[in-house]
Amino acid sequence: APRFMDKNNTIYRDLHRVRDSIYKQLHSAGVGVVVKHASIITPEEEDKLWDSGVLNAIEPLGLQRAVFFYIGKVFCIRGGCEQRALGPSNFRFDDNQECVTYVEHGSKNRAGGIDTLRLR
Repeated sequence: APRFMDKNNTIYRDLHRVRDSIYKQLHSAGVGVVVKHASIITPEEEDKLWDSGVLNAIEPLGLQRAVFFYIGKVFCIRGGCEQRALGPSNFRFDDNQECVTYVEHGSKNRAGGIDTLRLR
Protein backbone atom coordinates (compact mmCIF):
# COMPACT_ATOMS: atom_id res chain seq x y z
CA ALA A 1 0.00 0.00 0.00
CA PRO A 2 1.17 3.57 -0.61
CA ARG A 3 2.84 5.29 2.33
CA PHE A 4 0.07 7.87 2.65
CA MET A 5 -2.40 5.06 3.46
CA ASP A 6 -0.43 4.04 6.56
CA LYS A 7 -2.34 5.39 9.59
CA ASN A 8 0.84 5.24 11.67
CA ASN A 9 2.68 7.64 9.34
CA THR A 10 2.37 10.97 11.18
CA ILE A 11 3.28 13.01 8.11
CA TYR A 12 -0.19 12.28 6.71
CA ARG A 13 -2.14 12.74 9.98
CA ASP A 14 -4.10 15.77 8.63
CA LEU A 15 -4.93 13.90 5.44
CA HIS A 16 -6.32 11.02 7.50
CA ARG A 17 -8.43 13.38 9.61
CA VAL A 18 -9.92 15.02 6.52
CA ARG A 19 -10.56 11.62 4.93
CA ASP A 20 -12.22 10.32 8.09
CA SER A 21 -14.34 13.46 8.43
CA ILE A 22 -15.56 13.21 4.83
CA TYR A 23 -16.23 9.51 5.26
CA LYS A 24 -18.32 10.17 8.38
CA GLN A 25 -20.29 12.92 6.60
CA LEU A 26 -21.00 10.64 3.64
CA HIS A 27 -21.95 7.79 5.95
CA SER A 28 -24.34 10.07 7.88
CA ALA A 29 -25.89 11.10 4.57
CA GLY A 30 -26.51 7.44 3.74
CA VAL A 31 -23.83 7.06 1.08
CA GLY A 32 -22.47 3.52 1.04
CA VAL A 33 -24.69 2.22 3.83
CA VAL A 34 -26.97 0.03 1.74
CA VAL A 35 -26.55 -3.50 3.03
CA LYS A 36 -27.33 -6.44 0.80
CA HIS A 37 -28.93 -9.10 2.96
CA ALA A 38 -29.17 -12.75 2.09
CA SER A 39 -32.65 -14.01 1.44
CA ILE A 40 -34.44 -15.51 4.41
CA ILE A 41 -35.01 -19.25 4.53
CA THR A 42 -38.73 -19.79 4.92
CA PRO A 43 -40.19 -22.46 7.23
CA GLU A 44 -41.23 -24.38 4.11
CA GLU A 45 -37.65 -24.31 2.77
CA GLU A 46 -36.36 -25.44 6.17
CA ASP A 47 -38.81 -28.35 6.07
CA LYS A 48 -37.48 -29.28 2.62
CA LEU A 49 -33.94 -29.38 4.04
CA TRP A 50 -35.09 -31.84 6.72
CA ASP A 51 -37.29 -33.88 4.35
CA SER A 52 -34.48 -34.21 1.78
CA GLY A 53 -32.01 -35.35 4.44
CA VAL A 54 -29.65 -32.41 3.97
CA LEU A 55 -30.30 -31.68 7.64
CA ASN A 56 -30.67 -34.77 9.81
CA ALA A 57 -29.75 -36.06 13.24
CA ILE A 58 -28.68 -39.52 12.08
CA GLU A 59 -25.62 -39.10 9.85
CA PRO A 60 -22.57 -37.09 10.96
CA LEU A 61 -22.67 -34.73 7.94
CA GLY A 62 -26.41 -34.11 8.30
CA LEU A 63 -25.99 -33.42 12.00
CA GLN A 64 -23.06 -31.07 11.33
CA ARG A 65 -25.17 -29.16 8.80
CA ALA A 66 -28.11 -28.99 11.23
CA VAL A 67 -25.93 -27.66 14.07
CA PHE A 68 -24.33 -25.10 11.72
CA PHE A 69 -27.76 -24.05 10.42
CA TYR A 70 -29.37 -23.66 13.85
CA ILE A 71 -26.45 -21.86 15.48
CA GLY A 72 -26.68 -19.35 12.66
CA LYS A 73 -30.46 -19.16 12.86
CA VAL A 74 -30.91 -18.98 16.63
CA PHE A 75 -27.88 -16.88 17.58
CA CYS A 76 -27.58 -14.83 14.34
CA ILE A 77 -24.00 -15.92 13.83
CA ARG A 78 -22.58 -15.70 10.36
CA GLY A 79 -21.12 -18.75 8.73
CA GLY A 80 -17.49 -19.53 8.17
CA CYS A 81 -15.07 -17.60 10.35
CA GLU A 82 -17.49 -16.72 13.15
CA GLN A 83 -18.71 -20.28 13.59
CA ARG A 84 -15.21 -21.70 13.23
CA ALA A 85 -14.08 -19.58 16.19
CA LEU A 86 -16.88 -20.83 18.48
CA GLY A 87 -16.03 -22.73 21.62
CA PRO A 88 -17.67 -23.80 24.89
CA SER A 89 -17.00 -20.36 26.42
CA ASN A 90 -19.40 -18.84 23.86
CA PHE A 91 -22.40 -20.55 25.47
CA ARG A 92 -23.87 -20.20 28.96
CA PHE A 93 -26.49 -22.61 30.26
CA ASP A 94 -28.99 -21.80 32.97
CA ASP A 95 -29.11 -23.95 36.12
CA ASN A 96 -31.64 -26.37 34.59
CA GLN A 97 -29.68 -26.72 31.32
CA GLU A 98 -32.84 -25.58 29.50
CA CYS A 99 -31.81 -22.12 28.33
CA VAL A 100 -28.68 -21.32 26.34
CA THR A 101 -27.25 -17.80 26.09
CA TYR A 102 -24.73 -16.92 23.41
CA VAL A 103 -21.72 -14.91 24.65
CA GLU A 104 -19.92 -13.03 21.89
CA HIS A 105 -16.15 -12.57 22.15
CA GLY A 106 -15.93 -10.22 19.17
CA SER A 107 -16.98 -10.50 15.56
CA LYS A 108 -16.43 -8.94 12.16
CA ASN A 109 -18.64 -6.00 13.10
CA ARG A 110 -17.85 -5.86 16.81
CA ALA A 111 -14.20 -6.63 17.39
CA GLY A 112 -14.30 -5.20 20.90
CA GLY A 113 -11.96 -2.23 20.57
CA ILE A 114 -12.90 1.36 21.27
CA ASP A 115 -12.95 2.06 17.53
CA THR A 116 -15.93 -0.27 17.16
CA LEU A 117 -18.07 1.77 19.54
CA ARG A 118 -20.30 4.09 17.59
CA LEU A 119 -19.83 7.14 19.76
CA ARG A 120 -20.82 10.61 18.57
